[in-house]
Formats: sequence, structure tokens, C-alpha cells
Amino acid sequence: MPRKPEPFDPSEYFRKLSEGMRQQVHAPNLYRYKPHAKQEEFHRLPQKERLFVAGNRSGKSLASVVEGIWYLTGTHPYRETPPAPVRGRVVGVDFLNGIDKILLPLYKQWLPQEYLIDGIWEKSYSRERHVLTLNNGSFVEFMSQDQDLDKFAGTSRHFVHFDEECPKLIFDECLMRLVDTDGDWWISETPVAGMEWIFDELYEPATEAMARGEVPKVGLVEAAMSDNTYLPLQAKDRLLAMFSDEERLMREKGQYTTVTGQLFKAYRDRPTSEGGHVIPEWTPRDDGPGWESKWRIYLTGDHGFNAPTAWLWVAGDRHGNLRVFHEWYQKETTVQDHAAELHRYNTEMGFTPYLITGDPAMGQRTAVTGDSIVAEYSRHGIEIQTRGITRDKMVGINKFNQYLRDNPVTNMPFLTFTEDATNTRREVKGAKQARIVNKLVAARKNAPEGIREKDDHTPDAIRYLLTILPDLSYDDFKGKPTEKWFEVAGMLGGVSETHIGIARPRQSNQLAGGWREVGNEWMGME
Repeated sequence: MPRKPEPFDPSEYFRKLSEGMRQQVHAPNLYRYKPHAKQEEFHRLPQKERLFVAGNRSGKSLASVVEGIWYLTGTHPYRETPPAPVRGRVVGVDFLNGIDKILLPLYKQWLPQEYLIDGIWEKSYSRERHVLTLNNGSFVEFMSQDQDLDKFAGTSRHFVHFDEECPKLIFDECLMRLVDTDGDWWISETPVAGMEWIFDELYEPATEAMARGEVPKVGLVEAAMSDNTYLPLQAKDRLLAMFSDEERLMREKGQYTTVTGQLFKAYRDRPTSEGGHVIPEWTPRDDGPGWESKWRIYLTGDHGFNAPTAWLWVAGDRHGNLRVFHEWYQKETTVQDHAAELHRYNTEMGFTPYLITGDPAMGQRTAVTGDSIVAEYSRHGIEIQTRGITRDKMVGINKFNQYLRDNPVTNMPFLTFTEDATNTRREVKGAKQARIVNKLVAARKNAPEGIREKDDHTPDAIRYLLTILPDLSYDDFKGKPTEKWFEVAGMLGGVSETHIGIARPRQSNQLAGGWREVGNEWMGME
């Protein structure tokens, strides 16, 4: 028997209406959302992939939550969204703070009750599954960065919102959930954790495209605290007074700063004609007859197997100018094959390197073979000098930054790279300061020294060479170049001007030619 409709009660009607009005005044929902200029700019971005980089309290999280609500309810004012039921995902930093204290309260406040099951939050949100389900069948699941990676697998989603910086592995796994639906994603972040991959792969390409007047693949909006017109000015000033200048730039303006860890800050990946470090394709032979009296060839390497092995050809003149002009960059390749390629290129170009150097760890003997990488290269005719290379990484890093400075005589940096040295340029540009990832641990310890051990193969090869090259002097930077070749010879123990490096003979000929035996390993020095 059908239920009889309850009789209309005017007093109950006006009571609920009054409660709703009070709620709109003290805790407004979607119908009273008035985005400030930067929030509206974010909502209007046409791209399916978006990045909202902003200072603390700038309204980025609110704008991203409202964006999600518009998807779930089919009420987006600026773009067409999938029809209900929509499947969404929100990834927060953690459940305790990121989800329970920030994102869920925002969803609870700004999602109108009419979209809840029976108008009741408790019926719509499952605390056990961390899923909010609307009465139109749409849902959004809340996930935390500290969950296991396999938890981010599963069925497809129509959108993913990453609140704050997200590890690359989690980001990639979530993107796979958008393939079936051609779904959308957006990140709202203040760059305090220094997730370099976001800067390298999303932020910087977007800013570079915009600087060229192009539409970037990833839509980008940047906002500062001051863009949030609803934030009390005194509270903002009181909060920011506690931070350093760099920390303030991140928290107030949402800017990427040196705290994100760029190691070679002076490097500019653009042509020297535009103030950068990149020259056209070139080899010393391009300077014509007599190039040997102008340029000395150095060969420097960083060995790996699972990680790439990098060998770089560097030309140096008498006054400290260096050009990285050729690279060999391969992984899962044997020493024999590396050596064959080094011989092939040198023979083809007619080069005899003055010095071959590399990672001093290559001189260590392994427990398996009782031999070293240096000895293995030597068996294939490559004599590597590793003496004199300190294990203190900061020595080479400091020299690297020194050589990146401009030479007032040439109006170019002392250290340049040919445009076809693509792996070298990519890794120098992306080299990061080593850091402690855990924020709580980082707050209790000094920052670690050295380069982050990821994509560091060519920068390492360069710093090994620079470690045994002379420092640039005050006179060099004042346009009074000093002779460097004899300094190099002196640092290497009285080596003459004769080109040395790749061994043509084996031991008997080396002894006859005056090669030195040091520690039972042939170092390739006259």
C-alpha cells in the first residue's frame, strides 16, 4: 500500500529554509562560490592536463575541489564533462592531514546537499572505503600518497586530482586509469617538497612554451597569496615573517626556487648567442689544418651497466676554454663494446686523446673477478688515469660551476656544449642537489652534499675531468688569460706535451715507451 505523503508543515519548511540560509552565510556551498581571478583562470583552461602552482592559502585546493564537484554533478560552467555516473579520484599527501583535515571538509562544505544520498553526508561518504557517492551514481575516491603503489591500480576514472606534489610512480599509475575514458587530470601544489620531475616535465615546458607565445600541452596557472582577496593581510604578513627569503618565495608566491635543488644554476640551455652554453655542432677538426696546436683532446667517462655508461670527448685550449663536442651514452653494454666504440671514433676522426680519465671507483677490484674496470678497459687498449681525482664530489661540482661562468675574452662561457650532445645537456640541466626526501628527517639534519644519484652520468664524467684541471684564476675572469696546458702537465706529474691516452701497444711496448706501472694497473701516463 503506497505511503501517504506527509502533510505540509509550514513551520518545518521555514525552519529548514532558515538553517540553509545560515549555512550559506557561515559555510557557503557551490552556489555561492565566487572564484578570484586566478581560480577562474584555472577553471577556464582548455587543456585536459592542468597545473595550478600557487602559494599557501591562495585558494588552489578550493578551486580544485570545486572543479571535481563540477565534474561529479555535471555542472561545469566552462567545459563539457562526461555524463553521470562520473568516476573520480583525489590523491592527497596523507589521510590524517591531507584528506581528513583539508579535502574532505572542503567537499562536505561545497557540495550541495541535494546531490547527497537522501541529502545526508553520512549516507554518501564511506569512511571504510574513502569513497564519496552522489545520488546520480557519480563517485570520487580519496587516496593517499603513503599507500602501496598497487592500490592505485584498478578500473578507469574520468578525472584525477593530485592535491600537492605527487611522486612520479603514483602519478604514472593514476594516468593509466584515464586511458579508457580519455580523462582529465590536474595538480594543485605549493612547491615545498621539491618534486623535481614536476618542474622538469610539466612546469618548465609549459613556461617555455608560453614564453614563445605557444599554447602549452599542460595548462599552467601560477598564483600568489595576494591573489586570494579573501585572505586577511595581517595574517599573511605574520605567517610569512617566520620564513627565509627562498622559503617565502615558495610559500607566498608558489615559486620554484633553488630549494628545489638545481645543482648547476648558472647553466643556460640555449645558444651562446642568446647568453647560453650551447654551440653549433663542431669538432676540433673543423678549425682546419693546425687544429692540434690549438686544441687538446680529453676523454672522460662514467661507467655503468644497468645505468648508462657515458664517455665524453672534450676539447680544451691553452686558456681554459672547454668544449664538450661528442658523447657515447649506452647502458647494458660490455667494456669490450665501449672500448671498440672509443677506438672507432678516435680512428675515424684522427684523435689521440691527451688524457683519458674517469670515475676513481673504476680502479677498485671486484670480489668476483679480482680485477677492476680500469684493468678491463686496459685489456682492450683504453688506458684510464684516475689518480689525483678526489672522492669529494663538491670539489668537482664547485669547479663545474666555476667553468660555467663567462670568459670576458671570448664573451662565451669557459665550458660549452655542442647542440648534438643531447644527453649531456639534458643531465646537466636536470642535475639536482642531493637531498633528504623525508621532510621530518631533513628538518633534523644538515643538507647532504653532492649530486643526486639519478641521471648524473655525464655531469659526473665532466667533474672527474675538471677535478684534475687547473682552477680558473682571478686574471682569467678579468680578461687576462693564463697558460693552462703546462699546469695540467704539472698536476699529472710532469707529463710532456706529447699526446697520450689510448694505448696502442700492450705491456712490453708500454715499458719500452716509458709507461709507468702504478699499483699493478697501467695508468696510461708517459
